[in-house]
Amino acid sequence: MLEVAVPALGGGWLPLFWVLTAPAAGSSQAPLTVTAGFDAALWRAPDAPIELRLSRALESGEGRIAVLVGLVDLSPLFTVTEDRLSYPQGAVPLPSGDNELAVYSVSPNGAWQEIGRVPLRVLRPTGFEQAELRPKLTLNSKGQVLEGHQPAGNRPPRSEFQDFSLNLGLQSLHVRNGWTVRTQSNFLGVTNRPEALRFGERADQAPRFDLSDYLATVEHGGALISAGNLSYGSHRHIISGFEGRGLSTVLRAGTAVSLTLAGMSGSKLVGWSNPLGLGVAGHRLFGATLGLDPFPRRPGTFRLEVSWFNGNVLPQAGFSQGAVIEAEHSRSAGVRLNVGDPSRRIALEAGYARTRFTNPSDPTLAQGDTLVPVEPVTRGARYFDLTYNLLRSLQLTPSLSANLAVSVRHERVDPLYRSVAAPQAQADLEQNGLQITGAVGAVSAQVTHTRGRDNLEGIPTILTTLSRSTAANVAVPLGSLFGPRQPSWLPLLSYGFSRIHQFGESVPTLGGFTPTFVPDQVSTNHTLSVAWQAARWRAGYQLNRSSQDNRQEGRERSDMVNLTNNLSVGLSPVAALDIAVDAALEGTENREFSQRTSTWRLGTLMTWRFTQMSALVAGVSRTRTADEPRTNQQSNTEVQLELSQRLNLFRTGSTRSRAQLFLRYTRLMADRLVPLGPNDLRRNWGLNTGFTLTAF
Repeated sequence: MLEVAVPALGGGWLPLFWVLTAPAAGSSQAPLTVTAGFDAALWRAPDAPIELRLSRALESGEGRIAVLVGLVDLSPLFTVTEDRLSYPQGAVPLPSGDNELAVYSVSPNGAWQEIGRVPLRVLRPTGFEQAELRPKLTLNSKGQVLEGHQPAGNRPPRSEFQDFSLNLGLQSLHVRNGWTVRTQSNFLGVTNRPEALRFGERADQAPRFDLSDYLATVEHGGALISAGNLSYGSHRHIISGFEGRGLSTVLRAGTAVSLTLAGMSGSKLVGWSNPLGLGVAGHRLFGATLGLDPFPRRPGTFRLEVSWFNGNVLPQAGFSQGAVIEAEHSRSAGVRLNVGDPSRRIALEAGYARTRFTNPSDPTLAQGDTLVPVEPVTRGARYFDLTYNLLRSLQLTPSLSANLAVSVRHERVDPLYRSVAAPQAQADLEQNGLQITGAVGAVSAQVTHTRGRDNLEGIPTILTTLSRSTAANVAVPLGSLFGPRQPSWLPLLSYGFSRIHQFGESVPTLGGFTPTFVPDQVSTNHTLSVAWQAARWRAGYQLNRSSQDNRQEGRERSDMVNLTNNLSVGLSPVAALDIAVDAALEGTENREFSQRTSTWRLGTLMTWRFTQMSALVAGVSRTRTADEPRTNQQSNTEVQLELSQRLNLFRTGSTRSRAQLFLRYTRLMADRLVPLGPNDLRRNWGLNTGFTLTAF
């Protein structure tokens, strides 16, 4: 090795090699970094060991390493060995959930510098990645402590009472190893049995504490299984959003294909009995839906659904009514298609269904007699809704845009068509409609025209009814015409109009029909409203005129006209006080009997929040009805005074439990004056108390 001597500071000599290889003054080691010595994607037990790896060993004089989880300093529990930091097994349990280990280098002078972060996923003590249990509880009380009435026969069913009700809810979430389990349930308990969930079904046998609804789901990968109160179906003519209790599963193959299977009760259920909804053989629905969505990243571009359905239902009778239980059965298959361009300028929804419907024989209904069986029928139904956006957010000016859309609708349901899970599908009816919707800035308008026809097979002995319906609505906020700073004295104007004409096409042959029995009626409705809204006041006026014009032979004067005026004014002179006054005048004319009825109403309501937690509400209203010629006159006066107090009780986690108490006085005076008969004068007053307690 060649060494060349050079002068050194202080007159000495150093080898040139030493000069070239010695660290320059002020230089530093390579910067420290940290990585996980474990698989950070996996969940770990709270007492599991942890190892962190440094990019190099910590040099003497560099200080120390600090490790934090949130605001918790775990540094004293870590052992530093060369380029390793070890957290021993069984040390202080690590905090549960998705965390981060923040690692810092702390210099001898106390300066902290972050050198890295490592994800740390720690299981709950129960072994779950997520574990949540959220209860909800609401306790209500309402009662009447004093009551008065006149005359004696005007006594209310319950003079003095105190009723309690309990609404209890429970939600849970548990996640582990890709499995997710969710549950939710709601319960209702009452002390007054007529308010029980199943009082209409079981009367005095109805449980006072009952199950309102519940739902449990298990999800793993592309599969979802649900049990409890479900909503199923998306085909309007087969089953759509049907609510019942049952079982369902959704199986997914990637993001493009899904299969939904469901079995559920034939009607909405409450209560503890029949927990899965499939316990009554003649009251069950089964369905399957295969969905294809090849463009999941572009919602609305294309979705095809193929549905199959098989259902049996029994009419449900209440405890206070008798009913002939007649079973119904339908079996259906159908398709539903949603198509649209990626820009959503055009959208089409279409569907077709084929259903076989029958009334199965019922020995209980026959009562030993021979009945003519109902012939099964197979019928179809179809529809399509097409919408095209002619203009969409077209900028007329920098601050003004325009929108214009046209929709065309068609629906045909064959005669005798029926699906037991789609009672809204009206059989033997064809409808076609056109709708135009537009807006310029905040000004919007909509016009709709629909035409309908029944008796689609043209049976001459059946009345054929045609319908023509036109509706229009326009809303003009005048203040918006003046830019962002809208004057409060300029109102919102709106107008709505509708006209429906229903008439028979011709007089049916046979059956004893005459022109008088063939309907021909035009109903119109006009509504004009003006509304003002300001910081301290508000006002509104609405005018409504509706008429019914009968045009069939022999009933030309069977017409009615109704005219209603409503006026409302509100004032808030201070934030704690709100005063509202409303008045109404309604007149109805029955031209067939030359009779006019007028109704006047005037009411006022004051709300004073004299503290943040206390409020006083006082209201008076009077209604008077009279007719011409004078056959009777009625007037009602109602007075209400209520004092309420809110209370903040205790805090559970992030939720504060609250209560609200009220004391209410009401008085009702009802007078019915009959010129040629006895007058009926009634008086009732009561003092009511109650509270609402909400916990969790």
